[in-house]
Amino acid sequence: LGKVFLKSDFSKPGVFDAWTVVNGDWKVANGHLEELSDSKSPVGGVWVTAGSAVWKNYTFEVDAGALDNLGVILLSFYRKDADNCYVLKHEQVGGGVLTLSLYKTVDGKVTPLKSVDNGVEPKLAQLARTRPDGQPLRFRVDVYNGVINVAVNGEDVMWVRDDSIQGGGVGLGGEMRKVYFTNASVTRKAFYPSRLITCEAPVRIDISNH
Repeated sequence: LGKVFLKSDFSKPGVFDAWTVVNGDWKVANGHLEELSDSKSPVGGVWVTAGSAVWKNYTFEVDAGALDNLGVILLSFYRKDADNCYVLKHEQVGGGVLTLSLYKTVDGKVTPLKSVDNGVEPKLAQLARTRPDGQPLRFRVDVYNGVINVAVNGEDVMWVRDDSIQGGGVGLGGEMRKVYFTNASVTRKAFYPSRLITCEAPVRIDISNH
């Protein structure tokens, strides 16, 4: 019937729950986990992490927003450490350009897996732009047996096959941006659509006993 690995709403000021600060000036305040330094360093962003190296076949969801117009929101999953993880990068730059990129780091080597921008994928422009006065975005990353699916506000925007990393925790981060997060969860659902196995027509696959 599914399993909850992690659930954090960051509703209690100063309480990080299961999250550990890796670097940066993180605070739990205003109903969020936030990092408002807008720092250009360190390279690779500022991070908090949670979870276990043995977690696998899960769904990572979080509401993410920003208090400025430009910069990077970062999510990490199947994270064993900074040198072995997947990272989803949401980047807004000048001129209205928005890019959503997925890459992996294995033994310190970074490899791009997939990238879409709002010039190629028009629905990204509708779904994934963030503004200081706007609502946060709802990110969802499903990982099941080497298939990774990314959704923004309930709409699937990219998927890839890669099994270089076999499980791990999660991370939240930012780079050159005032970022905030809330309603973070990591769950293993009782059923996943078959596109996470075949990338074809959705049916329900029971993984409750896996």
